Amino acid sequence: MELTPRITKILNILLSQDEPISEQEIADQIGVSRRTIIREFEYLESAIKSYDVTLVRKKGTGVWVEASEDKKKALLQVLNGSDKKDWTDKSVRRKSLILKLLQNKEPTKTFTYANEFGVSEATISKDLKAIEGWLSDSHLEIIKKAGYGVVLKGSEEDFRHALQRYMNENIKDKEVRSIFTGNEPSDNIYEILNSDYLERVTKTLTRMDEPRLKSMTESSFTGLIMHLTISLDRIMQGEVIESELSEEYKLEDEYGLAVKILKNLEQEFDISIPKQELGYIMLHIKGSKLQYTNQANALYSIGAEEILDIVDQMIDAFDEEIAYELKLDEDFIHGLLVHLEPTFIRLKNKMNIYNPILKDIKEEYPDIFKKCQKASTVITKVTGFEVNDEEVGYLTMHFGAAIERVNNQRRKERCVEIGVICASGFGVARLMLTKLKNQLDKQVNLHAFGKDELTP
Repeated sequence: MELTPRITKILNILLSQDEPISEQEIADQIGVSRRTIIREFEYLESAIKSYDVTLVRKKGTGVWVEASEDKKKALLQVLNGSDKKDWTDKSVRRKSLILKLLQNKEPTKTFTYANEFGVSEATISKDLKAIEGWLSDSHLEIIKKAGYGVVLKGSEEDFRHALQRYMNENIKDKEVRSIFTGNEPSDNIYEILNSDYLERVTKTLTRMDEPRLKSMTESSFTGLIMHLTISLDRIMQGEVIESELSEEYKLEDEYGLAVKILKNLEQEFDISIPKQELGYIMLHIKGSKLQYTNQANALYSIGAEEILDIVDQMIDAFDEEIAYELKLDEDFIHGLLVHLEPTFIRLKNKMNIYNPILKDIKEEYPDIFKKCQKASTVITKVTGFEVNDEEVGYLTMHFGAAIERVNNQRRKERCVEIGVICASGFGVARLMLTKLKNQLDKQVNLHAFGKDELTP
């Protein structure tokens, strides 16, 4: 059983005593009520049995633990060497509660969660209320029944999206990337994803040597791997998405790659994967961010002209003063074109994308981020898709880079060639040229020409 932070503190106090200590003294040292300590003892007794340590409570004498010195030392090492989460931190506790609910198929009583986190049932009830918004955003609902427990209600598709969203929001980049570098993934990864599945899915996709997979950004490739790992884990548990694959999907270029991925995974895991999964694999491929390339590949199934029109409107909405110069930046326009089509796929299918530097973007470039929020309203107006902050963050990176290029260009001195021609004769032109030189910038090259030198 898990030793909560409070249980750990109580045990450290008991193991440091050579004689019995009163419940009130323990309560005073920890900063809680005596009643809380008594309630914790009920859980503590069962929690330490596996360590061959016994809790003894005697009225009028106090509380102490009985065990051999070796057993006490072993338990102390466990307590002091453990990296336990601080369940007194409500944000940490609530994140873990969301995960427990996502993973538990069967209803679980609030008393069980209270024991696990070392808090009261009233606290768990408050936590459940607090996380309702997050779950609602993921189209999941908490079902509560007296004497029955709490459980989540929602479609299999919503459960998978919620799990991936949880991964994106709570797992650090280095923890996910550890699987690619050969390092041991953290406990957080093991807590959410089956580590064996994760490693095998990664190897399967890498072996395929597909150009489209190679063209994905690392974050998108990682996202696809996490999606497939979650899907396989759910399939192994008998959880299957119940939906028919639209015939129009089969006409998409990404459909063939989705079929290849599915077949390779079936071979690797020696299972039959339901064909309904094909559509979701394909959507993840279509919705993936691609590495920037200056090659004009035909990546725009929505229609290049239509996207160009949206880009044009977005630039005008971003900042009319700089709009003209932005529209002349070919690198910016091409980069935005490549970025937007998968963005539309993600927005249309409510697919979560993780932006690991969103906080930094908001802090470092608040003005550009705000303007990009305004520009994103064009997408909502044209497509009907609401654009979240994660997507706005990526737009900020594109617009920010373009603005830097414009500013650099403005700082460069531009040399201008000017010719002076007078119908009255070359001499008058020379006189005019001399006067102009005194008035104009040094970066202007002036030339006098005769009337005869004019060409069409």
